[in-house]
Amino acid sequence: MELMNSIFLKSSALALIHPIFSLYVSEYPDECTALSMLSPVLKLACFLKAKYDQATDFVDQISVIKGNKRYEAAFNAAKLQYKSIHAIELSQYDELASQIGHDQERRIKAKIDDPLSISILDENLTNTSNNAEDCSTIIDYDFAYSYLLVNCLVKMKSFYSEKKELIKLCENIYKENASELSILEEFTKEYSSLKSLFWLTRNSFIHRLINKAIRIKNFRILFLSRFYFQDIYQQLEKHKCFKSIRVYRSYHLSTNQLNLLENSIGKIISINSFFLTNLNRRQSISYFKESILNDDHHAILFEIDADPRLNSIQPFANITSLSYSVGEQIVLFMSGSLFRIINIQHDNNSFVIIQLKLCSQNEQDLNILKLSDQFDFISFGQLIIDRKKFDQAQIYYNYLIPQISDDNADITICYDALGYVLSEKHQYSSSLKWYEKSLVIKKKLFDPYDSRITSTYNSIASLHLINNDYNRALEFYEKALEILQRKYGDDHPRLSECYNNMAMVHKNQEHYREALNFYNKALSIYEKHNDDNNINLALSYNNVGLIYRHLTEYDLALEYCNRSLKIYESILPLKHSLISMTLENIANIYYDKEDFRQAFKYYEKAAKIYRHILPSTHPDVLQIRMIIKKIEAKI
Repeated sequence: MELMNSIFLKSSALALIHPIFSLYVSEYPDECTALSMLSPVLKLACFLKAKYDQATDFVDQISVIKGNKRYEAAFNAAKLQYKSIHAIELSQYDELASQIGHDQERRIKAKIDDPLSISILDENLTNTSNNAEDCSTIIDYDFAYSYLLVNCLVKMKSFYSEKKELIKLCENIYKENASELSILEEFTKEYSSLKSLFWLTRNSFIHRLINKAIRIKNFRILFLSRFYFQDIYQQLEKHKCFKSIRVYRSYHLSTNQLNLLENSIGKIISINSFFLTNLNRRQSISYFKESILNDDHHAILFEIDADPRLNSIQPFANITSLSYSVGEQIVLFMSGSLFRIINIQHDNNSFVIIQLKLCSQNEQDLNILKLSDQFDFISFGQLIIDRKKFDQAQIYYNYLIPQISDDNADITICYDALGYVLSEKHQYSSSLKWYEKSLVIKKKLFDPYDSRITSTYNSIASLHLINNDYNRALEFYEKALEILQRKYGDDHPRLSECYNNMAMVHKNQEHYREALNFYNKALSIYEKHNDDNNINLALSYNNVGLIYRHLTEYDLALEYCNRSLKIYESILPLKHSLISMTLENIANIYYDKEDFRQAFKYYEKAAKIYRHILPSTHPDVLQIRMIIKKIEAKI
């Protein structure tokens, strides 16, 4: 959960808000979180209908102006539970506002409230994610994804037009905020690569916008900001450290977040945010004095050892002379820097010390990811698709495509990928246009019977099938089949998918004999090239069985569906959805035969699995329950 360090003012006297605040009234804490990016100093006040328990998840201090009887009971109850809630007299308001401004300036300077995006490497790489309280701490294959994203932002060419687009976007975001618009105007006129570190350390829109974009992976903002990442990278390379250093960073973590890191001692983490640290330990610790923490949160001191002589590390540099801040010795680590958690200890001074050591991407733990080998723009795009981040993938390819010429075969990979992404988003007409663009270029670059063309033919055919244009679908499936037959012969496994697709077209037209012919061709290939317990073989038996049902050849339908069931039961968990669907298919065949007792038996078996794997209100559960009741009346 992000700590915003805002103060929630709850009173009928809200009109007396001090000028350092700009008032926003909301009943929903999520809205407060969304607005946190817009506040340069504090500039956020929320009205939560006495929901103090919710408010404390979003802030670390709440002050309430006394005198409002409506909320007095709720305030007294909440104060017993949360030490961050304070009552003030109305006469103290100006003093409070002044103190808040002073404290906030120190906290902003320390970046103590800037949420960090941290990825933890799980060497088991189970490809599952565990988000701890929305703190942007992520596990497993997300590690490679986050790391490669930073590399992509640094290496992909940026354009001046994108900087202008980012500025226009910011003008819209801050259109009601005069002070931020003034800073934005200054940024527009005075920003340069040499001043990138100045803007990074200044508490302004660009720092907050990009820091949050990194955490939530807002691809539009990140890719519009490539110039910023590249400028900072170049400045860090230019001014990078040449001697080993120890630096510090004060921070806050919830108990769950801290537990996650404690369970990761010895593991490698990637800090995806720009990581600002301080050479002065005492100064870093002093920032905790401004903190009023809930019982569930902890003061954290990162203690980082960094050796610049390591190979394959992100650059880091002492940027004190280039920083906006005065009175601090600042060392900045590039976004995507890798560290190993050495130890975590609880200090007697009521804060927790997390010891980190900078490490190389060549560490043995990282070999399985092959980060250096894996990075190229095409592979990263496929990684986004594999993670089913289709909105992000669409943005990514829209930025990547202009950088590849039409005579480069990689452009067809991008066109096909964008076609696939749009198809997954059910934007079929747009998807078709990209596949057709790919096909035009493939025909120019490749031999007419190059197997790389078949994937595009198949994709175009599938879109025509979705649109019920069966003749066009068959036309393109046949073109794909012709290429595959020329290259592989008549019984290669790659042909089976094509036969299944053509069978589906005929099935949708109720041309069941033609469908059976193609399903049998696919089945023949599966039987020849697979063992008896192959899932594709089971699917193929099921397809043939269902066609025989349509042809009212019920005994053959049962034979093939039972073959399918036998394989599923030997290789899948007994509560698997494919088993339940096959049981229901068999029940349907018995129902068509008017053998209601057998139908009832198999519907019951299917229903038992459905109830186990689906919620009670799921349509499949409700439908099979109705069918069973209907059959009970017939028995």
